[in-house]
Parts: sequence; structure tokens; C-alpha cells
Amino acid sequence: AVAHAAAAAGCAQETSAGTAAVHFAAAAGQAATCSLLAALGADVDKETAGGFTALHIAASGNQSACIHALARMRAKVDYQDSRHYAGPLHWAARGGHIDAVKALLEEGATLELRDRAGNTPLMWAAKHGNTRVVRPPPHPCPRRTAPHHTAPRRTAPQRSAAVVWRGP
Repeated sequence: AVAHAAAAAGCAQETSAGTAAVHFAAAAGQAATCSLLAALGADVDKETAGGFTALHIAASGNQSACIHALARMRAKVDYQDSRHYAGPLHWAARGGHIDAVKALLEEGATLELRDRAGNTPLMWAAKHGNTRVVRPPPHPCPRRTAPHHTAPRRTAPQRSAAVVWRGP
């Protein structure tokens, strides 16, 4: 009981930059440690002085196992940082971190979440040249093989790109 109380008290300790043990664990990819710290009472949505939660840090470092662990411990997958008002998916897309993007989408992150300037994660990926996390959705209709003059005239459907993970 004493060891548990001491460990729980340690979860609340932080550096002068507001970085706590759960932030360090997320940065290092230590999913089991993230889970343990959360179980001991660490605030998984606590921001560092820079405005980042453990989930932002895990997303920025492509730590997909930590993303899943933190989400299981009820970390908010769409938590918007106080500096840019950006979610973890913005940071994963910006860095071109395909595994983190996939993990966040699996955990329910919102593709259309907008930052302070109105930019989506897709826009962050494009702005930083990370086209490998961007793929257009599949065409909604199969191509017709009929000659052009006999095929009914249709306007092309609007296609928009989406942040996704790299497929095979």
C-alpha cells in the first residue's frame, strides 16, 4: 500500500516545463508504462508547458502502441493543444507518421478537426510535404467499357483526398 501511494504521488511530479512521467513514457514508446501510470492516477490529458498531451507526444513520435494504450486509458484522441489548437492527428500527419495516423483513426480521431487557423490534418500533411500519408479515396463507380457516344453523360464525382495510412 505504501509503495502504491508513493508511485501514485510520483505520477503527479513534473519538470519545470510541465513534463510528467506519462509524457516521457509516451515519447519513449513505453505503452505498458503509459498504462501503468494512468492506472496509478496520472492525468493522460495533462498538457506540458508547450501545450502537448502524452497523446500529442506519442503521435509526434509515431508511437502507435502508446496511442492505443493512452486511448484505452481514456485519453481524448481529439484533444486540441493550447498553442495551435491542433489534435494529435495533426501532429502525426505533419510528421508523416503513417502508423500513428492509422492508430489515431482506429481510435476514433476526427479527420475534419480544424486547428486555430482552420487547417485539417490533411492540410498539415500537405503543407509539410508528407504526401505518403495522403491518398485519394477509391473511385466510387467502376469504369464503363461502352463506347463514349453510347455511355450516358455524367459529371465526374468530386474527389477529395483524405489522411490515411499507406496500404499494400
